[in-house]
Amino acid sequence: MKRNILFFITLLYLTACGGNTNQDPKLDDFYSDKGGFDYGRIPLIKPYELTTSSRENYWTAETIDTSEVPLNMPGARNINIVNSIIFIYGRETILNGQEVDAAWFVIIPKNHIVRGFMDHKKYLAYIQSIGFQKEPLLYDVQEVYRFFSKHNKVDWKEISLSLKAEN
Repeated sequence: MKRNILFFITLLYLTACGGNTNQDPKLDDFYSDKGGFDYGRIPLIKPYELTTSSRENYWTAETIDTSEVPLNMPGARNINIVNSIIFIYGRETILNGQEVDAAWFVIIPKNHIVRGFMDHKKYLAYIQSIGFQKEPLLYDVQEVYRFFSKHNKVDWKEISLSLKAEN
């Protein structure tokens, strides 16, 4: 009888706890990790992400993969991803190793391209050269983070719809 009870308790325990171990292997923690106790995080396209320390509204765009094109862009203010291309606008940031008042970045992960522009006209010319007829709308990083925190995912189409509904 004790063995049956012990077996039942063990089976119950394994069933209750084992549910988390049999997750879909296609799911990647990179896209669900929101950060830690003292920092926030927004996943972009792996290996690119935005992070913030305890300083509110000071976000840094970076890459977690050292074999990828390096990126360490503090001061990220606005962001969007369109057709697997990351667009970022930053204030008081770094471009080509120098501090600048503002810069626009275009990251194309599949082609390992990271381009930054101090001049808005050059940024617009570049995005037009890669197939964009008009400048993509960029969303406030804090709004994107609130969406991610609430919905446990970053869905750029849903973000666009929810922000339009609020206005």
